[in-house]
Order: sequence, then structure tokens, then C-alpha cells
Amino acid sequence: MMFDSSLFDPYPVDAPQLQAAAEATRGRLDLVGTLLATVEQEHRAMMGAIEGDLATSAQDAPTEVLTVASTVQQQAYYAAGCLEEFVQAVDRYNDASSDPRSISRLNAAYRDAMAGDFGAQYTPAGAGATLEQRSEAVDLFHQQRAGAEAAVLQSLHAEKLRLDSALDDSAAQVKAMLDRGPNSADIRTLCRSGSLPIDAPVIFADVRFSWWDRALAWMAARRAPPRPTATICG
Repeated sequence: MMFDSSLFDPYPVDAPQLQAAAEATRGRLDLVGTLLATVEQEHRAMMGAIEGDLATSAQDAPTEVLTVASTVQQQAYYAAGCLEEFVQAVDRYNDASSDPRSISRLNAAYRDAMAGDFGAQYTPAGAGATLEQRSEAVDLFHQQRAGAEAAVLQSLHAEKLRLDSALDDSAAQVKAMLDRGPNSADIRTLCRSGSLPIDAPVIFADVRFSWWDRALAWMAARRAPPRPTATICG
């Protein structure tokens, strides 16, 4: 049986699981988008087959349905984007953060320190030493090692407190975004961080995205695994 020398546990729900939940939300909405695209297509075909007053009255027939569907889709993409934002925070917490160090890096630092006896050095009593002197030398080493380990643990736990605080701050920010609901400032923030699809300016057509928003979104997309683009309602 392998000894697990990990000191700290990662976040209980890992980033890939959260990512899958966000993708599942978007996937269901893409089906809605496809259905509504069919509604639009059939409406155009119908408009081509009628004329006169009937055509005028039928022209805006699907507008309300498409508007509501587009709003629902935007809200869901926004919620999925907020979840993606927390995915990034969990990824930093578990693996990516360098200051404070992530859980994986803190555990690696602890294993490295343990492998080096936390910097404690054993000094043999010498060739002519008595059994008691040799025992005292061993005891001294263990005392020094225990003291050094306590110092390392204190430092690592203090750093983990900073890491926990950063995750708590991210969770609070995401909750505040969800409480506010879709709005221009938060949508642009999610876009810049890569938490929305690269075609966010199409999904949220009423939001004015700057060239810098688009540039940061593009750079974030280059760093992230590929994901499908959205099917747009309306």
C-alpha cells in the first residue's frame, strides 16, 4: 500500500466536473436554439407563400417567442459563464496558483521537505561513542527534525489560509454576479476572462464590447481547451 503524504485536500468538486456542468447547460440551450432557428426558417417559408393583409399580420408572429427565448438563452449562458468563472478559481486553488501556492504545490513542497528531513541534519556521535551518546545523537536529530517540521507546517498552513481566502473571494464574486443577473459590466468581465464562448458578442448583441474585451477573450480562448460555439436564438 502506497503512503499518501499529501497534507491538504483539493476542492471536493474538481474543475473538470464543474466544467462539464457548464457545458451541459450550454448543450441543452443549443437544442433550444436549433429548434427556434427552425421556427424562423419555417416562418420565412410561410411568409413567401402568402401575401396581402394576411402577410402583414403574420410578419411578426414569432417575434415574442424568439425574444423570450433569446432572453432565456442569454440568462443561461450568463449563469454558465459564472460557473466557468468559478471553474477557473477552483483550477487555481487545486493546481495553477503560484502565490499563494495551490494545493498540489503545497503538497509537493511538503513532500519535498519531508524527503529532506525538513532540513535537519543527523550528526553521528563518532566511532568511539558510547551507546548512550549514540542514542543522544539520534534523539537530538529527531528533536531538530520535529522542530523543523513544525516550522514548515506552520508556514504551509499560513499559506493555505491565503489560498482559502482567495477561493472564498472568488466564490463571493461569482455569487454577486449571479445575484445581479446578466448586465453589461459582468458580461464583459466574463468575456475577458474566457468564461463565455468566443462568440459572446453575438449571444449578447445588446452589450457594447470593446476591442480590448475581444482581444482578451481571444487570448483566453487560445489558452483554454476548444469548446463548441453557441446556437443563437433570434
